[in-house]
Amino acid sequence: MRVTKWLPVALLAVLLAIIGAGLLWTTLMMYDDEGYVLYSLRTFCEIGGLYEKVFSQYGPFFYLWNWLLHVAGLDFTNTSARLLTLAYWLVAAGTGAAIVARLTRSAVATAAVLSGVFLHLWPMISEPSHPGGPICAIVGLVAWLGLNERFSSNTRAAWIGAAGAALVLTKINTGIFLLAGAGAWWLLSADRIACSRRWRLTLAGALVLLPLLVMQRLFTEEWVRIFALVTTTAAAATVIALPTRHERSVPLAALWRGALAGLAVTGATVAFIRTAGTSWSALLEGVVLGPNAVPTNEVPNCCTKNNPVMIIITIGITGISGLNNFKPSTAEVTVIEGVIIPSASKVLPPMMAKVVNHRRLLRNKVNSEKIPPSPLLSARKVIITYLMVV
Repeated sequence: MRVTKWLPVALLAVLLAIIGAGLLWTTLMMYDDEGYVLYSLRTFCEIGGLYEKVFSQYGPFFYLWNWLLHVAGLDFTNTSARLLTLAYWLVAAGTGAAIVARLTRSAVATAAVLSGVFLHLWPMISEPSHPGGPICAIVGLVAWLGLNERFSSNTRAAWIGAAGAALVLTKINTGIFLLAGAGAWWLLSADRIACSRRWRLTLAGALVLLPLLVMQRLFTEEWVRIFALVTTTAAAATVIALPTRHERSVPLAALWRGALAGLAVTGATVAFIRTAGTSWSALLEGVVLGPNAVPTNEVPNCCTKNNPVMIIITIGITGISGLNNFKPSTAEVTVIEGVIIPSASKVLPPMMAKVVNHRRLLRNKVNSEKIPPSPLLSARKVIITYLMVV
């Protein structure tokens, strides 16, 4: 009876895996973030010197993790990047479904969450090998582990502390949010701490302010404000809705277990990266200082050199690419967007920069279409958009 109940969910998981593989292997982005990450991983494994000889926007744990995979036999190719991304994608969706299955025992709700999380993470097809894949998988595993009472509180706290340190050393903002959530869980469940309504409201207020503190430099961006709204409302509602008494409390020793595990991961990662040829100053820049600044590598050369002649030439080339046809083709828009995207911190250009042909899955032939379909995108508007971005 139980097998019959959950069989449709298993079949849905297989179907989603097939769809995910189809999307990953039939999508090619015109900008080469995938190649940049793969090249940096391969170069680091060959010569070391992260942030010194190998440029990267990501933290050192991402390179330690992929080095371990490389030692185990993984080669840094487009195929292996897609296989890993598919695995991370399915783990993130699967852990979300497992949490709902444990809480509700409903196959319908589990299938809805499985497909919902899978669809929510579909942008993974754009940048295989990006650290967003393991980040999503780690967050999903931590959420599942926090709910699974088959493990002791000390064991769960240790793994959560280790995962938090790994995320801090991959993309520091994600690690801060994960540790804040885990810390709130501990404070609301720990022995010797009275979980009064005032205390819960204070903690909810702190969680509401957290996105503003972490991402204050980007708060003018719309996506940041939306993320902050979703995060704070979910955190505040969860904290306030928790009961004042728990059947099982978390011992104080769990906090120390988590802290020690986090310090162990941090120490091992720092020692490995330092041994591979990275200085203390470069490590500080790569983990803490760099993520808070816009790297000049993201800005076109004509802007970093502040040369008016080069800027005018770049704008002219951008406009000419739109003059060839009143309805630009996909290739032409790709050329236009390829120039605009690197510094698009405030103004988003037309978002169609990939060549996709999903064949039996979606049957959309983008190459033969005129993108965008409206004839309103003229060379003049392209130039104006580019000027606003610059």
